[in-house]
Amino acid sequence: MPGPIDPAWLRVDLFPGATVASSGRTARDGEGLFSTQLLLALPDGTTRDTCVDTLTGALAGAVPKLERKDGEDARVTLSGSNDDYAVTMVCGEAKGKMSAYLSYRWLRPPKTP
Repeated sequence: MPGPIDPAWLRVDLFPGATVASSGRTARDGEGLFSTQLLLALPDGTTRDTCVDTLTGALAGAVPKLERKDGEDARVTLSGSNDDYAVTMVCGEAKGKMSAYLSYRWLRPPKTP
């Protein structure tokens, strides 16, 4: 689950009614860097476009330039970075349910609160 050193946009309530399908964090490497992943099962009726719009809006202030790639499997991948971290997010169906995968990797050690 997201913690105090995660970016503000990495949160379950980004999509009201979403549930956590899985979450994880790698161990810190020698430089104190790690990555975090969060897979959300989105509420019924959430479309791929709604997922993309929500993620794009949530990251607008933190990672203003996101590259969008439409996959042959009808999934959309968004990626980008800022000075602190690189993000990869995917919107698409998994096991018949719309899902959002949010992930980031620190590029420099995070500031701890």
